[in-house]
Amino acid sequence: MNRLLRRRAVRGATVAALAGLVTAVVVATTPALASAGTTLTVRYPVNGSTFLKAANATVPLGPGTLRTKVNLTTGKVTASLNLPPATGSFKELGVIPVTATVAFIQDGPTTGTVDLNTGAVTTMSNITLQITSLSVGGLPTAETYAAPYLEMGVTTYSSAIFNFAPQWALDFYTAVRARDTATVYRKLDEFVLPYIEIRDRRAGYAVAIVKAGLRAVGYDPGPVRPPLTDLTDSEFGELKALVEKVNLT
Repeated sequence: MNRLLRRRAVRGATVAALAGLVTAVVVATTPALASAGTTLTVRYPVNGSTFLKAANATVPLGPGTLRTKVNLTTGKVTASLNLPPATGSFKELGVIPVTATVAFIQDGPTTGTVDLNTGAVTTMSNITLQITSLSVGGLPTAETYAAPYLEMGVTTYSSAIFNFAPQWALDFYTAVRARDTATVYRKLDEFVLPYIEIRDRRAGYAVAIVKAGLRAVGYDPGPVRPPLTDLTDSEFGELKALVEKVNLT
């Protein structure tokens, strides 16, 4: 199984990763014109993409509009940029599928220059990024997305681990609410990610591993119901050793 799951969880949480967006648009040079003396009003169609460095993902932009006023003497441009919301997907912690939709809000005027011979335009826009929706799919367990969701105002979640390790789960929740990222990532590294690695080995293990966790701390929840299957003896041994390693008992 991929040992990347055991590495330190990615430091750039979902919201922080999205906040690192740098806009890079390609402007088509087929303008619509409206002349007014030495100033020309030009509307350019805009299409392009932006790269999210922390998430290592590219998000398509456009079609949008760049409305400009061109000084025909100096070639200087002032403009306003209008882009529709954009949607992109990436994997948080390297395993959790995330889809986010963002709105682009212009922060101040767009400025630049136009080549009066070729019509090529170069502009710079300062953009504020607003996350309008965030969807996390295929979630391994609630702890993996607790910190990003807190930044969106979601303060509670349902923890499967709480069933057999209530104090550990409460300590983790306390660290999340305190934004104690060092403790959150340490707990993800030492327990949650290796727990997920066992959980993802077979369909239905999301239920079986909780029952195995209860057995690991001295309770007998009984077997899972068919068609589900319990963890194998060796997998139960791995989970029990993991539980004991982090002192869940």
